[in-house]
Amino acid sequence: MGKIVVAISFIYLVVIPSYSQHQPRSIKLLAKVKSNAILLRWAPTDPSAWKIGNTNGYYVERYTIARGTTLLKKPEKVILTNEAIKPKALEQWREDASINKYSAIAAQAIYGKSFQVKVSNTNDLAQIINQSREQEQRFSFALFAADQSFATARLSALGFLDNSVKTNERYLYRVSLITGDENLKSDTALFYIGLKDSVRQTAPINLQAKFADRLVQLRWPRFAVEREYTSFVIERAEGKGEFKRVNTLPLINTLATEETHFQAMDSLPKNGIEYSYRIRGMDAFGDIGPESERVSGKGFKLLNATAAIKSAREKKEAMVINWELSGDQNSITGFSVERSRTVNGTFEAVNKSNLSSTTFTYTDDKPISTSYYRIKVLGENGQENFSFPYLAQLADSVPPAPPKGLRIVIDTLGVAKLTWTPNQENDLLGYRVYRSNFAKSEYSQINRDPFLQASFLDSVNINRLDSKIYYKLVAIDRRFNPSDFSEPVAVELPDIIPPLPPVIESVLSTSHGVKITWGPSASDDVLYYKLLRRQQNVTKWDTIYTINQSDSLQFTDRNLGAGREYLYVIIAIDKSKLKSQLSSFVSGRMINNLPKPPITDIKVQVDRVEKSITLVWRYPERDISKFLIYRAVDNEPLTLYKTLSGDNDKMKDMNLKIGADFKFRIKAIAKEGAESALSEEIAIKF
Repeated sequence: MGKIVVAISFIYLVVIPSYSQHQPRSIKLLAKVKSNAILLRWAPTDPSAWKIGNTNGYYVERYTIARGTTLLKKPEKVILTNEAIKPKALEQWREDASINKYSAIAAQAIYGKSFQVKVSNTNDLAQIINQSREQEQRFSFALFAADQSFATARLSALGFLDNSVKTNERYLYRVSLITGDENLKSDTALFYIGLKDSVRQTAPINLQAKFADRLVQLRWPRFAVEREYTSFVIERAEGKGEFKRVNTLPLINTLATEETHFQAMDSLPKNGIEYSYRIRGMDAFGDIGPESERVSGKGFKLLNATAAIKSAREKKEAMVINWELSGDQNSITGFSVERSRTVNGTFEAVNKSNLSSTTFTYTDDKPISTSYYRIKVLGENGQENFSFPYLAQLADSVPPAPPKGLRIVIDTLGVAKLTWTPNQENDLLGYRVYRSNFAKSEYSQINRDPFLQASFLDSVNINRLDSKIYYKLVAIDRRFNPSDFSEPVAVELPDIIPPLPPVIESVLSTSHGVKITWGPSASDDVLYYKLLRRQQNVTKWDTIYTINQSDSLQFTDRNLGAGREYLYVIIAIDKSKLKSQLSSFVSGRMINNLPKPPITDIKVQVDRVEKSITLVWRYPERDISKFLIYRAVDNEPLTLYKTLSGDNDKMKDMNLKIGADFKFRIKAIAKEGAESALSEEIAIKF
């Protein structure tokens, strides 16, 4: 006996660990309003809990939570079962089981002596496993039967009808599993409902039907109905006749959770007759819901025949195609002949209407020089299959016309884009592209295989001495007849090398400006030059003159400030807008040696108390570097007395003696070196 107990423990822990006695026994509860009553349906979630419920039973309690629109401060409890609800005694099943197969199934699951698959020559462990499976089978079939019939559910102690309810009240129902053992924990199932919570059942939506040979596959989305229904009923009508139930047993939801649709298969009595289908759901109370939208269709015979082209021969500028058929000729409805330019291209029908099922030849009156044909075999309901493609060629020795309109553009990376006008020949295979570095040298083919598009990209090395490259084209038909060469086209290579800088040969500073002479750049693609100038202490160069290649190579800069020093450079710009480096810079300035006018506006201020003489003058000339003050005392000669900066306009002399005669004269010196004449003499007796 000890060995058996150990073996049972092993099976329960390893094979069905969720049934361990340490796990709580769980039940689930549903409720539904029907007429003026509330129906309850519950179910244990595992065989162990189901077996305990069959032995010890269940309690059903009701709590009145609300009356009208008022929540009760203290719910009113009513015990609906004075005694534990247990499955009815076997003799109480007989009447219902005689007319209700689901009650017969449930009774057998609960009370039957055997409910297992027999296994011969088993050892003790195998027998224990088989008993465990038997328990699962009893549990599964009992719950299945209760789902199909509410009468069966009540006999199985898995359902209860409460007709003592009132319209204006709402209730909380509680169903408890009686374990009979304090060490065994049990779950309690709750449901909140009232008579006003009556809900119409949902009809399945988006029913689809796929008909085949005396067969139909039905599919409908599961998301809309899977929580409401436990099984489904399939109904069928022939033509416009009455719908009749097809499945005697309900269709149960056994799909994997990742499946998005329920599906069912049905055999059709005959092909060619229209049948309509609809489905209805059955809930856990055994009630059948409203029907879905109907779908209709006909079964059809499967296409079981293939074709093979035997020959395709040219005859008086037409192509005659012959084929043969293998398989069931009665399964086909006709043929279609299709054509394509390439074996992997798009095939299009050449016959205007489908050929009969007894036709095995077709003449293409407008064939193309090279084409592939195939035969499409047609069956009922859009069925079709195809023969293998068959190559057919017309005799052809006429080459295509030479390509025209070749245009070429090369970018600074050396990518040459060639485009041209497409040829119009129906049998054109493609083009070949040829290139040469010189107009009169041999051209080389640069693409390996002919291509159909009227454009081509080529990569060219642009770091080279020659400035042009040459292209021409050849068109090829499907018989590999080549056209003559197109007209060659030359294209300028992009210029990425800047020109050499020019050289300034001389610079001459004069009173009229700075005259600059230069030699041209050694590069032969120069378009023009730019003469740039800046002052000594300025960093930015300004363009003062643009010189075309054909202009004189000298320029006199007259727009200068007298006496200021300037720097000059020249750059060359070529046809590609590339700029040379700066030439070596030179300097120059405008020389202004014309005499300045004398200072005439001089005022004298004598202060004998302070013992000073002050000279104040106004001089309108600009850019004065300094003022020279000359003085003579008594009979002494006039000599330079003081030098003042050009921003001064007075001089105060305090080096005086009483009684002496003083004479003053003033001269202005410009920044560029020009001098004014001496002012008129100013005599003062001090």
